[in-house]
Amino acid sequence: MRPALVDRRWFLPALGGALVVLLAALVACELRPPAGFSARLGEEPDVSPFFPAIWRLLPVFSGRGWFQLATVAIMVALWVTYAGVLALLRRPRADRRRDLATVVAVTVAAHLLLLLAPPFGSNDIFHYAVFGRMVNRTGLNPYLTPGAALAPDAILPYATWPELSSHYGPAFTWLSALAAWLGGDGVFATALCFKGLAVAFSLGACWVLRRLAIELHGGDGTWTVAAYAWNPLVLIESAAMGHNDTVMIFLALAGLLLAVRGRPWLGFAALVVSADIKLLTGVVALLFAVNFVAAAPDALARVRRAAGLAALTVAVMAALWIPFWDRWRAFATARQLLFDPTKVQGASLGSARLAMAIAFAALLLVAVRQVVRAPLARLTGVAAGVMLAFVVLFPWRWTWYSMPPLALFSLNHQTRPQRMLIGVVVLWGAILMLRYTFLHPPAGEH
Repeated sequence: MRPALVDRRWFLPALGGALVVLLAALVACELRPPAGFSARLGEEPDVSPFFPAIWRLLPVFSGRGWFQLATVAIMVALWVTYAGVLALLRRPRADRRRDLATVVAVTVAAHLLLLLAPPFGSNDIFHYAVFGRMVNRTGLNPYLTPGAALAPDAILPYATWPELSSHYGPAFTWLSALAAWLGGDGVFATALCFKGLAVAFSLGACWVLRRLAIELHGGDGTWTVAAYAWNPLVLIESAAMGHNDTVMIFLALAGLLLAVRGRPWLGFAALVVSADIKLLTGVVALLFAVNFVAAAPDALARVRRAAGLAALTVAVMAALWIPFWDRWRAFATARQLLFDPTKVQGASLGSARLAMAIAFAALLLVAVRQVVRAPLARLTGVAAGVMLAFVVLFPWRWTWYSMPPLALFSLNHQTRPQRMLIGVVVLWGAILMLRYTFLHPPAGEH
């Protein structure tokens, strides 16, 4: 029997180390674009000078072509490394504890590294901070007041969309108020607090995801955690950019875990709060409600459950919204972004809006039928499929919107169809990330 040329025990740590190094190289590269171009999305000022100078040690590339080649090469290497990790973990190995320890260690290391990285692609964390400061400093209603009203606050020049009021739910607004208070007046401190919030919830989501995978399918959840936590898109958009999707995903997964452990009412409340932050996980809440009601033993019990879930939804939403409520005016920006996404994508849906809405509604009806009396594992897969369809059908082509379906798809990797769907969402995310690595003129030159 020929001895192995390379000890397999070191494959996973080596790939994990390569992933971390490539992430650092991507951040450093994105912060050193050629003169006259920007890696940032939209008209957003560069905040990288506030962060540790080590990220700017990479030399400036001599031209746009070489810079673009380097960033694309690093991005491709990231995704190839990630694919290699998933392939390696699919192969059975005796020492699974070692694999799990490696996955956890690299996940934490990558999050902590990116916590100190400037948000090179999006200034959304300062958009969050503006509304948090409104709550804890001025008493203004962030759902009625545009961000520009906070002038001359030191944070405002770095915030996106200052002409808009908030479109995130109060559950996140209260967290924003806490993070903005902790950040004080400093730009770097505020960024660090919001990125720290994202990192904390992202790591929490990884832990809950593993527990949920064990509850649903057994095993140790190593592959599920790696599929989500080592995904380059998840790492960049959570720890580097600090997007609030990490909070939404954590609450949705926590709600499902609570339901699996025999606390469906509390689990549904967590799902409602998750959907309050962003509507995307409202799909999970709706399908869970249908499943829970259908599982009741008789018609009267189903009516009672449906009424109870409706009352719980009203109670949770009322508790969150009463401090900010001013009839439908509180949803002005949310309505604008939902029904006229010109601000988000630069072009309206136009005549395609109705067709997309009808197609999505039909898909949702099919999904509802699929989850009636279905096991929770099936529900998570169906919900992930509907969320992915929403991301593909509608014009919100932001990379971070593929994070929730990836998390739920990763739970159900035991069958070939589910692995194919994981491949679809991973490919979609990789394409979007590659798209956003291409340079464009900086703010004021669009």
